[in-house]
Parts: sequence; C-alpha cells; structure tokens
Amino acid sequence: MDSESDFAILETIWQDVTAQFLRNGHEEPARAALVLDEAMHDSCRHFAGTTPDGKSVRVAPILIDMPADTVIAILAHEGGHVVDLSNPGRWWFRNGKLALVEELPTRGLKKLLSAWRDRSDDELERVADAIAESVLGMRIGYVGTGSCLVEALGRGRPRPKGLR
Repeated sequence: MDSESDFAILETIWQDVTAQFLRNGHEEPARAALVLDEAMHDSCRHFAGTTPDGKSVRVAPILIDMPADTVIAILAHEGGHVVDLSNPGRWWFRNGKLALVEELPTRGLKKLLSAWRDRSDDELERVADAIAESVLGMRIGYVGTGSCLVEALGRGRPRPKGLR
C-alpha cells in the first residue's frame, strides 16, 4: 500500500464530499482537516472519526480498501458530525427526522445547550446521518453482519440502536 497516494485519493473524495456540503450551505466540513490516523481502525466497523470540536476528521488508511459508496457514506457521515459539532444546539433528531433548533419548543439557551451536550450516542449518530443524507440527497444505510456494520449509500438497513 502506498499510503501517500492512497491518502491523496481519500483527500480528493473528501473534497468532493465537502463541495456537496458547500453547495448546500455548509462550509464547516471544507474547513475541517482530513488526517490519516491508523488508530481509527480500532474495530471491525471503525474507519473514521471527527474530533469533538469538529475541526478535523481522522481516517484509517484501510478506508481506501472499502467500496466507493461506503467511503463516500463514511466521509459524508463525518461531514455531518462536523456540521453538528460546529453549531452547538442547532441540530436535533426528533420524531425520526432532522430538526433545527427553531422547530423545537422554546427553551432557555442554557437549558437547550445542556440538553444538546447530553444527547445520547444514538441521537448524535442519527443527526450526523440525517445531515449527510440531506446534503447528498441519498439515504445512508448500514451493511455488514452483527456489530460490524458500516455506512453505505442508498442501500442497507437503518442504523441500529446502540451501534457504536
């Protein structure tokens, strides 16, 4: 494996994904750094992750070996995290769909931000998928077996509750 040329391919795909986010009014992913990180592949289903501040997306070199629709879906999912984490309190997952803070019942800002920080892992992941789906115009499904499920564009089952 030539990690330098493989990373260049991943960077090109990341740029294509972030361009789609830009066309949909989200510049945050284009500002996030893409970083190669072997440690991101710490289980059968982990290939990428976004830092808690949304300023970088870390990808495992082995991501390049995945099907193209999975690579795009994973990077778009991470782009969804970047958008979400860069806008505290703005994005929510309610009644099975993405909701903006303006669509929620009125709350005090402090209470709202506290609730946003306390979201479950499932809600955090569903928000990332929903943002990515709204940008790509395609559903992100999950393919694989058991707990080794990975993102895929337009195919697979909905994200199972508790998938980490």
